[in-house]
Amino acid sequence: MMARAVRANLTDRMVDPATALSFPAATRSSASPEAELAELVEKHERLHADALFAESNWAELGRHYDVLAERAWKGTHRAEALRLLLAARAAAQRAGDSEALLERTRFLAERYRLCAAFLAAEAWNMEQLGSPLVPANAKYHVTAWRARAALCEPSGAYESAVVFSDRSLAVAEQFQGAPGVAQARAQSLLQRATTERLRGHLESAYSFLDDARERAQALRGKEDSPNLRGQIALAHARMDITVGHFPSALAMYQEAEDCFRESGSNVNVRVVRVARIAALRLLDRLPEALALSRELAEESEKLRLHRIHGQVLLEQAEVLEALGEGEEAGRVLERARPHYESKGTLEAARWNRHTGRRLIMSHGDMDRAAAHLTAALGIATREQSRDLTRTWYALHDLLRLEGDAELPQALRLLVSRTALACADLQRDRLTRPENRWALQEQREEVYAGALMAHAAAQRHEDVARIVELGRSDVLDHLLENRAELGRPPSPTLSSRLPSSNDPERVEEVFRAARAVHAALAGDRVPPAGHHAPTPPGRLPSPTETDELADVVVLVQVGKGPDGWWSSVVSRVRRGAWHSVRQTAPAELAELMELLTAGEPLPEYGVSVRTWEALGRFLLPHDAVWHGTVDRPVSLLLSPDLRLWQLPYGALRREGVCLLDVAEVTLTPSLRTQTMLYRTRADTGALPDATVARAISVLDATLNGHADEFAALSAWPGSHHELTALGPVEDLASAALLYLSGLGEAAGTTTLGPLAVTFDLLAGLRLPRLLILNGCWTGTAASRFGRDPLSLAVGGVLGRAQTVVAGIGHINSWSSAQVGAAILPSISLGRTPSSALRHAQRTLRDTYPELGPYDWAGMCLIGLGGHSLFHPPTT
Repeated sequence: MMARAVRANLTDRMVDPATALSFPAATRSSASPEAELAELVEKHERLHADALFAESNWAELGRHYDVLAERAWKGTHRAEALRLLLAARAAAQRAGDSEALLERTRFLAERYRLCAAFLAAEAWNMEQLGSPLVPANAKYHVTAWRARAALCEPSGAYESAVVFSDRSLAVAEQFQGAPGVAQARAQSLLQRATTERLRGHLESAYSFLDDARERAQALRGKEDSPNLRGQIALAHARMDITVGHFPSALAMYQEAEDCFRESGSNVNVRVVRVARIAALRLLDRLPEALALSRELAEESEKLRLHRIHGQVLLEQAEVLEALGEGEEAGRVLERARPHYESKGTLEAARWNRHTGRRLIMSHGDMDRAAAHLTAALGIATREQSRDLTRTWYALHDLLRLEGDAELPQALRLLVSRTALACADLQRDRLTRPENRWALQEQREEVYAGALMAHAAAQRHEDVARIVELGRSDVLDHLLENRAELGRPPSPTLSSRLPSSNDPERVEEVFRAARAVHAALAGDRVPPAGHHAPTPPGRLPSPTETDELADVVVLVQVGKGPDGWWSSVVSRVRRGAWHSVRQTAPAELAELMELLTAGEPLPEYGVSVRTWEALGRFLLPHDAVWHGTVDRPVSLLLSPDLRLWQLPYGALRREGVCLLDVAEVTLTPSLRTQTMLYRTRADTGALPDATVARAISVLDATLNGHADEFAALSAWPGSHHELTALGPVEDLASAALLYLSGLGEAAGTTTLGPLAVTFDLLAGLRLPRLLILNGCWTGTAASRFGRDPLSLAVGGVLGRAQTVVAGIGHINSWSSAQVGAAILPSISLGRTPSSALRHAQRTLRDTYPELGPYDWAGMCLIGLGGHSLFHPPTT
């Protein structure tokens, strides 16, 4: 109703073509040659317009006003540009040119939107939609519905935006052969991608963006538009920023700017330059980001571009915060206050969040901080918005409030759980592994905050569930579906993960978030417990967990204001989960920095005191250390991805070495281990080692090769050396595959003379036992949020039940002694974990001069606690 009234008012007050140039001349200095020239040009334009009007040459008069309107717009004289465009539209109306009338109406709608005059923009969109829906007018209907969707963005009315986008695309489908519809359709797809991105449906956004790109490429040579290419590059860059692909985002922003400069769109060039500030900041190019933000702030203030000015100030505040200039960031946020205070836009939500966060970081007024964050949460959780990302941003920042008076314990737990559920729901919607991995790093603080809150509330099992979240998404998906996958060329990247589309889960999250908002906006009484969302993640059942080991341990680390911390959760067989959170001693700070950066630890020189400190920090529970030399506990350990290069057998506590009291098996996640146990239940053990041969690919240039070859040659079922490794028909029927060689680095490295890769191992049908005797073969790259992918994990995907592999830099001679020693023990029915422990202890005791990476540098992944073969009969 309001839009119709505005439209009628605008139509009644349309500029008469005869008076369109009747503005008072700008005050100019008579001494300025440029001003004199401008006055002469303006006079000439007035005379030309008067002549065209006198001739009733409406078509030429309209084109004349178009040129002047474009010049005024590019010169940032927006009011004058809009008046001239209104006059051009009136001329088209007098000429009876319906196409020119609609074209100028479209321009008016777009330019009123860019001036943030959203009601006027909506009125002109409705004017377009009032035209008959026929092929000649179809592109204007497509455009108007798309523009209505864009108008929903500032207020976060995403549900309405989706409806309008659907209408736009439906018209485009109906009139797909009509003039201009193909290009308008591509722009509508881009708009829909933007809406999906803003409301947190990132996979849908990628799909719409890909569709828009394909349709735009089909236009090349026909309706090629640098402006459309620029819009696609801009949308791509914004997606990259959202997901965390920052280098790509910066490159796409540059491409977008080049396209907009080619098309002469100064407005869009400015939009791209503002957006580039965030990309530079996220790439840690802070001086460049600050210089650009200051340049744009000065420019937008001078030109009175109020909306741009507010956006730039928000970007500048974030850059200053990253530079450690908190006080200056606070002053910039105060300068932005007139743009956003008491507003309900998404940018206002951002300003409120940053202002609240600045107050918390400066230990300022917590009441004011809570009020700002509550305002941000209210905007994000509105029914029409349901903005998942902004919701968990605001919730997580609320957890930083100091003191229970601001956030009582019961409410703090609800806030934490809801933030966690929001973040995990967004993660669960991503099907592309690289996108899920990239976003995981952005959510690290949310996961860390949830761990802290649940540990403080003594919710130990929930802590375990949180630690398990996202530990091995790709790996577990491939394990569950490998019968259908066959031999994928690149299982880590070619696979799509299942996407969650659970409306009830979404409703549960937003119900909880609104309950938090209501509690904070009212009397701050903690809401009823039934509002709390179910904690995300899942653990194996108690029966399944009991089967895994005597003691199960999950380790997560992170870095906070007080330094590195660990959150360790353990469970003794037939017991309950128990969690401990602690801060690392100062002596471990440098070592933790090396580990988490993926830098190799020194092979020698780490003191006994350091191994003691690591033992207390990473394995604090007594149950881990309660074994004896003769009766060790079976320990299943799922370490943080950044801690896979540690020789865990060398960790110590109170003078006791872990290798002496425990048989250690590493696993990417409890879910991974549970699936391996199910596989074993389906296959059972081979009758004995005499019926199956050992096969190998050995690097004869390494020290210890002769010892490995001798041990393999003594295998009861014979030994065969391979000269090639491929889809050998009887590979799975062998007793074991033994590979030796030099590994290059952590992650999916290559190994040995045949350059064995992760993909090759994952695509084979391997024997049950795989020995990868080389550096880094069991170590994942230290990148938070990624699956712990290594050659050993490739072996697990290739159906090996047990993998013995190298951790970090290992000595080829000493690792060969360990590898050679475990073979006879396993052939006699000893479990792999027992055989490995016995071989490592023997090597350490025989050669006390060796370092931990020599005698404890091999790890076991998989089913180490079960015999692979029945003992031979006598």
